[in-house]
Amino acid sequence: MDITSDILPDSLYYPLPPSVSDVLTYASELEEEGNNINFKWADYEIKNHLLSYVKVGLVAQRVRFYRLWRHAQENFKNFKEYCEKGLGKSYWVIKKIIEAARVTLELAQAGFTQLPQYEAQARPLTKFTGDTLIEKWQEVITSAPAHRITATHVSEIVDGEPQNPKKRISLNKDVYDELVEKARTAGKKPDELLRELLGNYDPTDDYDYEPETQTEIVVEDEPEKTEEPENPLTQKELENWLLDMKNLLAEHYGLSFSPSSNSS
Repeated sequence: MDITSDILPDSLYYPLPPSVSDVLTYASELEEEGNNINFKWADYEIKNHLLSYVKVGLVAQRVRFYRLWRHAQENFKNFKEYCEKGLGKSYWVIKKIIEAARVTLELAQAGFTQLPQYEAQARPLTKFTGDTLIEKWQEVITSAPAHRITATHVSEIVDGEPQNPKKRISLNKDVYDELVEKARTAGKKPDELLRELLGNYDPTDDYDYEPETQTEIVVEDEPEKTEEPENPLTQKELENWLLDMKNLLAEHYGLSFSPSSNSS
């Protein structure tokens, strides 16, 4: 099959993420059905879409590996630009989905029927492959019931620490306020905006930055600084200045000073 073809045979066409219109139509149809929805159908729909991230990741990997983005009408410069402008996602987000899909596929091929149910749950496992990955996942699924296996739980089992432990950085209030305002304009949280900015920093297609921790931003008012004179007085200049001041006081107010008080 020609992978550069713009038209796929019907037998190979499996739509992945629904469009906005698809979502609205789907929601409207569910609303019309009300309580007449068949449970077996509903159960199938839920279970069939739990692993949708795997389909997206597997296809995205092939778009990246075979450089299929070069055949787009938009003339993307690289895969990173395709993610941003073609998909509306940062390269970092798509890369995480690709890695999570790889992990889940490898576990499925190893015979597991219980798999990570979403990308964040698979994320702590992306550093492993082969027998090590199998051992780690086996340890996870035997440690708790399926409904209690969260992304944090996986990370605690795999790494012995909570996923994305928070660290702190200090920002002065002006910088923080600017960050909050830009994040609000973009419809994001401040840490989400920072992550996206970091994820889009490198303009090359080989970009491989992976932030391992979430950062908790702490706003600290800058302490007041005591301004120092640009040209500090020397000891001799200070003594002369004090002497002039005492002479001025003596002249205007009739005050007298002992000889020992003429120096500091």
